[in-house]
Amino acid sequence: MDSLTQIILGAAVGEVSLGRKVGNRAMLWGAVGGTIPDLDVLGGLFLSEIDNVAFHRGFSHSILFCILGAFLFGWLVNQIYMSSSHKWIAITTKSLAGILIISALQFVFSRLYPNNFIPLIVASFGIVMLGYFNIKKSYFSGEWTPANASVRDWQWLFFWALITHPLLDCFTMYGTQLFLPFSDMRVAWSTISVADPLYTFPFLICLIIASRKYFKSPRRRHWNYAGIILSSIYLLFTVYNKNRINQLFAASAKNQEIPIERFITNPSILTNILWNYTGETKNHYYLAQYSLFDKKELRFSKINKNHDLLKNYERNKTLQTLRWFSDGFFTVHDMGDEYQFSDLRFGSFSGKGTGPDDYFFRFMINEDNDGLYQLNEVQSGPAEDKRENMFSLLFKRVMGIDSIDDSQIFQPVDTVKQATKTRELVWSDEFDKNGPVDNLKWFHQTKLPSGGSWYNNEVQHYTNRIDNSFVENGILKIVAKKETFTDQGQTKQYTSARLNSKFAFKYGRVDIRAKLPSGRGTWPAFWTLGKNISEDGAYWQKKGFGNTPWPACGEIDIMEHWGREQNLVKSATHTPYSHGETINQGGRLIPTCSSEFHIYSLDWLEEKLVFMIDDVVHYTYKPTVNNKDTWPYTYEQYLLLNFAIEPLIDPNFVSDAIEIDYVRVYN
Repeated sequence: MDSLTQIILGAAVGEVSLGRKVGNRAMLWGAVGGTIPDLDVLGGLFLSEIDNVAFHRGFSHSILFCILGAFLFGWLVNQIYMSSSHKWIAITTKSLAGILIISALQFVFSRLYPNNFIPLIVASFGIVMLGYFNIKKSYFSGEWTPANASVRDWQWLFFWALITHPLLDCFTMYGTQLFLPFSDMRVAWSTISVADPLYTFPFLICLIIASRKYFKSPRRRHWNYAGIILSSIYLLFTVYNKNRINQLFAASAKNQEIPIERFITNPSILTNILWNYTGETKNHYYLAQYSLFDKKELRFSKINKNHDLLKNYERNKTLQTLRWFSDGFFTVHDMGDEYQFSDLRFGSFSGKGTGPDDYFFRFMINEDNDGLYQLNEVQSGPAEDKRENMFSLLFKRVMGIDSIDDSQIFQPVDTVKQATKTRELVWSDEFDKNGPVDNLKWFHQTKLPSGGSWYNNEVQHYTNRIDNSFVENGILKIVAKKETFTDQGQTKQYTSARLNSKFAFKYGRVDIRAKLPSGRGTWPAFWTLGKNISEDGAYWQKKGFGNTPWPACGEIDIMEHWGREQNLVKSATHTPYSHGETINQGGRLIPTCSSEFHIYSLDWLEEKLVFMIDDVVHYTYKPTVNNKDTWPYTYEQYLLLNFAIEPLIDPNFVSDAIEIDYVRVYN
């Protein structure tokens, strides 16, 4: 559990052990004892990254450590109270305890209020002032009385404060190596999140009230026991709830005829209402999320294991440790110059496994010259650019609202046979004439942005050469090639094409029938920008319309496909409210996106944008608050077709193409 919860639990069992003899000193030393096991985080100062993974919640959380630690720390505290310098030792200890509490609050506030330090500053100031007045009253305003406790009393206090810490951790997914050094088995029942306010805050309130009562008062004990009983009842509820959730997931997988060999479940952070599921079959994992408030059918998202991307599992310490840590629930992503080992025990933030950033624990590893792997970096929690919206999305999902509500990535949610024949076709290109692209309909955008490279660290030159875009047998081909090409004073190793439509429109439906390229580093896209965008080199800028910067002009991504996530096809919107790593996105798995033609569609209405693949809706953007920041789509937009190359392009890439059968715009 989080440090704050362990401090509270330690203080409460300290009060039970010794409160009637030493009063609030029992709570103080119980809190210290409850914190000691988590000091293993200091291992990061002297251990390698991979050794630190195994060290955390290791020996300091074992039964043996609790026994030995109880004798040692109990004896030390007894010596402190017998020392003539007790006052200054006590002041130092209380100051350190205050720092630990502030550190625990920093963990909580950094997730509740990312990029906002004011709540932490206010809380820290309050703790500092409480500590100041407590120290002043205890050591400078009255006569100090020695603790009425023996060394055996202190040792019992520390034993219970220490042992309850790993026992509570056993109920989390992270678990604890309870039986070290005799066994490295990780005990993880995963019934409760590592931070759960319904467990912690009632417990905290009862403890605070108890601490304000006279240490020999029965009411003090009653309030303290009330906190312990309430938290224990809630913990028992989480055990019952997990069993119920497991039955639901198992029944759903069986009904959908998914041959699950084993599965694991755990509650999402801060709640026991929203649960994550990871089920394993021979070649795939199935991910799902379920909230007690969900009203829709439970759906599973299939992702590849990709275990074959790595080799030498049995003789490589890094891979052995990570496989042990994840209990064998992991997937691998090829990130170009390194691999990402993603722990699936915690499921994914979206519940769908939408990409490398969607997993809680991410281990970045690379292969050395001997074919062994080294751990470069451990990443946890949401990516930096996604933390700001994490809790609002989590709250919605807990309440039964999907964070990408209508999209249902990997599963269609609706079949809408749009009656396009009832609409008027207002513009199209059927690509029925072999040769160059029709320059009456399309403009080749080739001018580099300032800085000499295209956005998003793309590494290609866009050209107007027939080598990179042409029509053949009724198909437009936008070709990316590996070749050395110099233009505008810049030499690059790849070429491609970026087409702007010479037609702009407001509202209507767009259909693009196409087959996509494949391979790591390829990035085809069909999208729109506001006709008013101020982008040097764009067609409508040249025509004098460019007076609005991006993203205020609005961007609509009808289709984006990253070869590093083959088969996942996405749609998104970019607005002043959310752009770049936008939260407004959805998509589907299309296993045949690079081998067959599919129709990628946008239906642009006055109040919403509906995205479809083969007439199946996978995402709808309809902001609840409609203003210029959330809805800049009040002006004409034009189409863009392009094939970008990412820096992580497969070194064996030579050439590939987007093949487009037609582009049609209806009123």
